[in-house]
Amino acid sequence: MTAALSAAALAAAGCSVDASNGGSGAGDSTGISKAEIRIGTSNALTGPVSSVCLPTSAGAAAWFAQVNASGGVHGRKIVDKVLDDGYQAPRAAANVRTLRSDGVFALFGGCGTVTAATIATTLRGTGLPYLFPYAALPALVRPTQPDVYSLLPLYSDQARSLIPFALQQEGKGSVYAVTSQIPGYEDDVAGAKAGTAAAKARFLDSALLPAANAPFQQAALKAAAAKPDYLMLTVLAPDAARMLNSMASSGHLPAKGVLGVSVLASQSFADALTPKAAKLLLTASPTVPVNDPRATECLAALRKYRPRTAPDAFALYGCAAAQVFVAAMEKAGGQPTRTKLKQALDAMHDAEVSPLLPPVGFSAGDHMGLRSMFLLDLQDGRFTVKGTLPVRTGGE
Repeated sequence: MTAALSAAALAAAGCSVDASNGGSGAGDSTGISKAEIRIGTSNALTGPVSSVCLPTSAGAAAWFAQVNASGGVHGRKIVDKVLDDGYQAPRAAANVRTLRSDGVFALFGGCGTVTAATIATTLRGTGLPYLFPYAALPALVRPTQPDVYSLLPLYSDQARSLIPFALQQEGKGSVYAVTSQIPGYEDDVAGAKAGTAAAKARFLDSALLPAANAPFQQAALKAAAAKPDYLMLTVLAPDAARMLNSMASSGHLPAKGVLGVSVLASQSFADALTPKAAKLLLTASPTVPVNDPRATECLAALRKYRPRTAPDAFALYGCAAAQVFVAAMEKAGGQPTRTKLKQALDAMHDAEVSPLLPPVGFSAGDHMGLRSMFLLDLQDGRFTVKGTLPVRTGGE
């Protein structure tokens, strides 16, 4: 009754009712034709984080191209329209409106916490699925949004899990945290404190870095003055590298370790580190590193279809996200709808859908896909898998 009254009110106001509301009507199969599955992506192809974010789209495009070359999904080719948002919230919102007008089946991928927050807000109530952005934003999964699915564990949960694991392996000690000022950063600090408490260690303090033009030298001085055993970094990779190199040059690196969330698992970050800082690094990652045999298929797809993209953690994440999407579309059947896609995702339980990822699992009440991550360290400048990190959430 309420839906009918709302539709009537919109019609009376001279507005068109959006058929793509995710229900069982014609809008549920918007973007699906006999030949194609049309999806859309808003990503930072230019701007301050483009060097990190652009490879996620390239990795996905390479895998989609490989799938299409093999006949597609149930005979349909995946067509992903990628629009540049420059890591700017207004442009991301405009891209969503454009892609909805174009009648895409789902929003896929993209990268960046600021833009992911805007995209999720803009899509709320539309029924359009939003799948697997590279963003660790609490608002994406807490509370569970019916149309939003995430793979990447929250940075707060990564810190909550990594700190006690590292302190158990490397020895107890004090912890100092540095976070970037991105949406949800308060949770990131809380996660670092909770992880330190779980390790029965001492939390010294935390510092907050602006998301742009970060005063890394000032942050390095503050961290050095605290004299921590461990430094927990939830910081954009370029700022983290500059900060650690500054601490290394002054002889004030932490005594036992540098702990990082997944944004520090990229080879470009490792290459920027001084060796003194590199040997202290332990970081969580949703994917295996590029030199791991499990990355072979995606690396081959990148070389063939996106040869200008340097293989890195973010390209592998894009490829892995594409593999999860393809697996869900295959299970959605020969007559896919948005409802069937979401049902296929909710039915994934500890599924081995990508060799790059740990097991993936969703349910109707939980749209966070990964409950474990890979633990990486640096050996001779290259990331290697040191183990598996179980991810503890804030409710556990």
